Amino acid sequence: MPRARRSNLSRQSRNARRIRNTANESTEEEQEIAREQRRDNMARLRASQSRGQSEAARVTARLAMRNRRANNRGQQMREENKIFIKC
Repeated sequence: MPRARRSNLSRQSRNARRIRNTANESTEEEQEIAREQRRDNMARLRASQSRGQSEAARVTARLAMRNRRANNRGQQMREENKIFIKC
């Protein structure tokens, strides 16, 4: 029987480490410019979407979050059951 897959919570991916290092190396001024650009892009995106499109996106995001939480809760319960069975 294969071993149970270990959690990836304490590990850091190469990409996450790269993003963190990039953010730490940039100056406060560069960070402010990047924030302003992100803000402008999001404002432009919201302005280009119709009300129906934005509502559909919100519903999709809400359902995706609900599914992630349900899956996470199910995984936690399975882990708790493994611990309970071992004792």
